[in-house]
Amino acid sequence: MILFSKARSDKRSHGLGLAIASSAAARSGFGLNISCKGKKFTAVLKF
Repeated sequence: MILFSKARSDKRSHGLGLAIASSAAARSGFGLNISCKGKKFTAVLKF
């Protein structure tokens, strides 16, 4: 996770990585739900 910590704190980031992950999951027949409460992010991969 250390490699990604700078990307998360970058104010210019628009979540492109999350869009790519969501698209990859959908192409594989899965669902990806991402939620955020405060500073806690949760990702759920649905099979």
